[in-house]
Formats: sequence, structure tokens, C-alpha cells
Amino acid sequence: MGWNCWCLSDYYLNKKNNTNTDLYTLEGLVLRAKVVDVYDGDTCTVIFKLNKRYEKHKVRMYGYDSPEMKPSRSDPNRDEIKKKAKYAKKLLEEKILNKIVILRCGKWDKYGRLLGTIYINGGCFSKNENVNEWMVDNNFGKPYFGGKKE
Repeated sequence: MGWNCWCLSDYYLNKKNNTNTDLYTLEGLVLRAKVVDVYDGDTCTVIFKLNKRYEKHKVRMYGYDSPEMKPSRSDPNRDEIKKKAKYAKKLLEEKILNKIVILRCGKWDKYGRLLGTIYINGGCFSKNENVNEWMVDNNFGKPYFGGKKE
């Protein structure tokens, strides 16, 4: 990039400030994505194409919370929680890992992960399956929409 291009870019950049520039968001986008990793029953990693570029994002599945893979050592139910967490992870892996899914993007969570709802394509004549709802309906997660957990 030549100096003249930088000058023009700087001219427009200097006009930007905190009030006239929106934060980056994917909220509202619906994308086809490939699930490349499942961390636990409510967190996965996806790859999708956006603006001619492939991006990889951690996704916190919106609307539910699954048992933690690393519960507090002081928790008297630690072993049971870990067992449930591993089972939820296994089932989510079977459902979406290495598959092309439909991702409805939400906001960013407090850890910088993309909040998302994942759907499995039901085919030409079937309704898409909401995986987030499936996890709750099958007791692999509890409804959760932010704030203090139970």
C-alpha cells in the first residue's frame, strides 16, 4: 500500500470516533458452518465463510447450560457433574461434530464467544432441527439466558 493510500485512509479514519462507529457484530446473520470441535455440552468451534474469508469462532450455544467439564473441586457432586458433562459432550459430538450446520448468530458472551443457535438441516421436505432445543428437551442442558446460574 503506497503512502498516498494511507493518507486517504487516515483521512477517513480520523473522522471516526466512539459514537459514530458501531462495534463489530455477527448478530442476526444465518450462516452455513462446519463444526470442527466440541468442548463440552454447550460450547463448540465452527468455521464459516464470511466476506470471502474463512473464519473460526468459538460458539456458546444460546439458551441453555450443560454441566461443566471442570467443576469446582470443593463441589460434593463433582464426580457426578463430570460424568454428566462428558455424556452431554459425547451426545453433542454425535449430533454435530464434523457436520455442516446452520448457525444463527447472536451477540458475544462475556468471554468473547459467539452466542449461537445451531440447526441441523432436515433436508428438502423436513424442518430443520434446533440442536439447542434438543439438548434441553433431552435433559442434557438446563434453560439459561445469561445471569446467575443455578
